[in-house]
Amino acid sequence: TGTFDTVLIRPVGALLQVCALDFSLRRVGKVVQALCVLAYAVTLVDVDWNVARVAMTVVTILAGAAIFTALFVLWSSMQFWIVGSGEVANAFTYGGSYITGYPLDVLGQWLRRALTWLVPLAWVSWLPTMFVLGRDDAPIAMQVAGPFVAAGLCGLAIMVWTFAVRHYRSTGS
Repeated sequence: TGTFDTVLIRPVGALLQVCALDFSLRRVGKVVQALCVLAYAVTLVDVDWNVARVAMTVVTILAGAAIFTALFVLWSSMQFWIVGSGEVANAFTYGGSYITGYPLDVLGQWLRRALTWLVPLAWVSWLPTMFVLGRDDAPIAMQVAGPFVAAGLCGLAIMVWTFAVRHYRSTGS
């Protein structure tokens, strides 16, 4: 529709503006609710808390947010080339948010692999939770790799976004 042209003529970065356009204060309530549930759940689980496990819990929250932000940016970038790709983006972002609410053990092996290596949602909660709970279902290197996966995915998202904006062609309207 050519509305992105308005974003480009402002003296603020395009990505920041696009993120701010979709910001809603009511989403803060979801974060507060999730933190309250986490605080309550921590009191119920039998975990031998130490510095590493507490740090992993905090880092996992930040890395998970970074992974979802990167996925949003990647799919937003695709909308420069693919008309109507918003529904595909929603399937991976909102659907991914739904699926990470469950342990990936309940899924088939092919889907677990896809959510680990193709769309890296396994590093949002499943693999780091294994570390916190002291489980050995996956190698320790995978359990603690979430921040590195998040950094790599964020780097990729920034590269794709920059490429997309650099090659943007206005509608001319």
